[in-house]
Amino acid sequence: MRERKVAPDSFSYSSAIAACEKGVKPHEALQLFSEMKQKGIPIHEQTYGAVIAACEKGILWQQAIELFAEMPQAKITPNLVCYSSAVSACEKGRQWERALSLLAEMRNREAGGGQKIVPDLIIFNSAISACEKCQEWENALVLLADMQKQSLQEDLFTFGAIVSAMAAGKKWQLALAQLARMRECGLPPNAFSCNAAITACEKCGEWQQALALVAGMRHFGPEPGLISYNAALSACQRVGAWEWAVVLMEDLKAGALHPSLQSFSCGIKACAAGGRWQECWAMLQQMHASAVDPDNSVYNVVAGACEVGEQRQHVLTLLAEALQDGLASCVYIRAQS
Repeated sequence: MRERKVAPDSFSYSSAIAACEKGVKPHEALQLFSEMKQKGIPIHEQTYGAVIAACEKGILWQQAIELFAEMPQAKITPNLVCYSSAVSACEKGRQWERALSLLAEMRNREAGGGQKIVPDLIIFNSAISACEKCQEWENALVLLADMQKQSLQEDLFTFGAIVSAMAAGKKWQLALAQLARMRECGLPPNAFSCNAAITACEKCGEWQQALALVAGMRHFGPEPGLISYNAALSACQRVGAWEWAVVLMEDLKAGALHPSLQSFSCGIKACAAGGRWQECWAMLQQMHASAVDPDNSVYNVVAGACEVGEQRQHVLTLLAEALQDGLASCVYIRAQS
């Protein structure tokens, strides 16, 4: 267009910015938007919507919020797209208070033509996710109630964020209640929701509930993954349920999953808490066989379990291994005592 010496107008700029949004090119969108301002080309709410969305998708959440905030000064009324992108930007920036403020503002504002702007499912999901990321579980529940009053049907994203918010708030009973609600709505819980519920139980010391959730995943789906097993192992570690930690480690390997450092660490610590030096030693050997390098904490816990079990030779063996790995300080103290 410029090569043919035809001056770009509002429509052509807006189309170009919309293309940048679809291609997730926020910097290019901002450059075009800046040119429009410099040249005095009329800017409409659709243009603002596109450039705000481009910034939001490109993780430039601060710029997205700033652009939205300047709309009143430009005497342009935000439309649903502008609000949706702005709330999503707040979610990415963990600005939960700003997200709730935008929701309240929507309810008191009319779009062009005098029609009310009604928050949709996407906007509610973004606001709930913002609360979840900031551990504002009570506000997440308030938003969920508002959704239901508006007759909006929750989706997998809604439930995932809500259950995760309950986990962050250590509200395991509410997390399980939301899983049950998912089934009532005809939505089989996905891995994210199940893992969040297991984490909620783990944080609250409800290890038996965590184990029941993993068992439920094995029988009804989705198949538990490494995150599921690690959360359950951590729950067992908290209470020293070493027998179940051993079972989980066996199930994990039987499911063709590869235990991580966290898996072994939780299993070993659970066995140590139960005074089971043999199991600690066996898991350490499994770590070596799985090419998972023990850290200082693992060596120290195994050494402590062997010390309690009066297995001095094992402590000396651990010292040699730890020296080779450059992690010998704690084991050395035990070996010398």
